[in-house]
Amino acid sequence: MPVCPYCSQDITTLYCSIRRILVRNDKKWDVDISNDETVIACSVCYEELGPKDLDELGVHSELR
Repeated sequence: MPVCPYCSQDITTLYCSIRRILVRNDKKWDVDISNDETVIACSVCYEELGPKDLDELGVHSELR
């Protein structure tokens, strides 16, 4: 079972989402569409996992 490098808990699920940056335009918030970075985090402690962490956990690069 893979273990989170931050909380040392067994990981059975990783959270994956697209990072969104919100910018204030006049009197409302808009999404900055220039950023489409994928974020992968531990499902236990919610810590963001970097490329080295994902390599150690065995997450294939095509899934990132």
